Amino acid sequence: MQTIVKAANDAGLLALMPHLLGMHPHNSVVLLAFRGNRTHGALRFDLPKPTGARPGLVYKRVSRALVGFLGKLPGADGVVVAVVTDEAFGQSPIPPHAEFVGELTRTVEHSRFALKAVLCRASDGWAPYFDLDVPTGGYSLADLVDPGIAAQLPGNLPPVLDVSAVPERVPDACDNVKLRVMSHFHRIRKLADEVSDGGAATAPGALDEDLVSLTESALHLSEDEFPEAAGLVLALAQLPRVAEWMVAQWASDEVTGYRLARQSLHPVAGRTSAEIEFVDILLGRSRRPDPARVDRAIQLMLNVVACADDAVRPTPLCMLGWLHWALGAGSLAGVYVDEAASIAPDHPWVKNLKATLNHGLLPEWAFFDGHDDDGDDDDDNDDDHYYDDSYHCDDDGDDDDYGDDDDYGDDDQGYQDSRSGQY
Repeated sequence: MQTIVKAANDAGLLALMPHLLGMHPHNSVVLLAFRGNRTHGALRFDLPKPTGARPGLVYKRVSRALVGFLGKLPGADGVVVAVVTDEAFGQSPIPPHAEFVGELTRTVEHSRFALKAVLCRASDGWAPYFDLDVPTGGYSLADLVDPGIAAQLPGNLPPVLDVSAVPERVPDACDNVKLRVMSHFHRIRKLADEVSDGGAATAPGALDEDLVSLTESALHLSEDEFPEAAGLVLALAQLPRVAEWMVAQWASDEVTGYRLARQSLHPVAGRTSAEIEFVDILLGRSRRPDPARVDRAIQLMLNVVACADDAVRPTPLCMLGWLHWALGAGSLAGVYVDEAASIAPDHPWVKNLKATLNHGLLPEWAFFDGHDDDGDDDDDNDDDHYYDDSYHCDDDGDDDDYGDDDDYGDDDQGYQDSRSGQY
C-alpha cells in the first residue's frame, strides 16, 4: 500500500528523512533517491573520515561508490543529498563537510541522476549547501519539527530506530527462564552425545522432516512452549550447517526447507540444484524474503540469545546478524556480529559476516519490491519495481578503511541498512 506524504520544503524533507530510513542517522550522508517527484529509496553511509595526506582522493572514491549504489535502484532518476553530522556551523554560514559534499555533488552531476537538493543537518542548525543567504550558524533546528509531516504519516508505522541506543550485548533473560532454557539445552546435548556414542541412527529423511517442522513451529511458540523449544533451537544451532539452513528456511518457506534439508544437512560431492539454491539464499541472491516472517525469526532468536550462556551465544548471534542483513538492517546486523566476535573472533560465520558487512554487500533482493508483475512467481523482468516495502541501504562501517588513503577501495563500504518507501 502506498503512503503519500508531502514535504513542502527542504526542512520538511529533512523532517521526513528518518521515517524514510526507518532510523535516525548519525554522522551520515544520506542519498534520497527519486523517481519523478516521489522518493524511491534511500541510501545511508557513514561520513568519510580520511586521516591521510590525500583526503580528496578518499572523497572521490567514496563519492563514486555512493553513486554506484544509487544506480542499483531501478527507475531512480533523481537524488537529494543530505548530511547529518555532530559537527557545528559555529560562527560560519558554511555547513560542515563542504569539501566532501562538493566532490559528491560533482560526481552526481556527472551521472544520470538529477540533483534536486543538497542539505545539511548539523548539531546547531541546518541549511542547504551552496545557498548564499544562509545566516551565521545556519537555520534553526526548530524548523525541522514539522507537525505537518507527522500528521500525514500512517499511525501503524513502527517507531524510528536509534541504532546508537541498541545495547552492545543482548541483555540476559530473567534467571528463571534462562535456567530452564539452558537445562533443556544441556539435556538435549547429553541425549545427542549418548545417541552418537551408542551408534544409533535415524533415517535422514525422517530426521530432516522433524528438523523442518521444528524450525517452522519455532516461529509460533507460546510462552509455555518457549523454554524447551528454545533449548532445542540453541542445541541445533551448534551443529555444522544447521544454523545456516535454519535461517535459509526462515528466509524462504517450509516447502523450500524440505527441499533444501537433505542437501544442506547431508552434502554430497558436486553442486546440486538444491545446494546452489541454499547458497543463493545465504548470499541474498534468491527471491526476497517475507519481512514479517523474518521479523518473527529475529524475535525468536533475540529471545534464544537472551537465554544462552556466552559459550553458546556466537552462532545464534550470527543467525541474528544474518536475519537483520537479510532485511537490509546492516547496522543492527553489525551489533550482533560484533558481540559474537567479542566472544569468538575466529568463528567462521563471524568472519564471513564481518567481511560481508565491511565490504558493503547488500542482498540482491534489497533492490526488488517483491511484486510479481509478469505472473511467473519470481522477481525477474517485472516492469514496476516499486519500493513500498523494500529496503534502503546504510553504511556505518566502524571497521572500514576510510582513514587509509592507499588501501581504500570502492568495494569497502562498511555496514549497510536497507529499507525504502515511496512518499
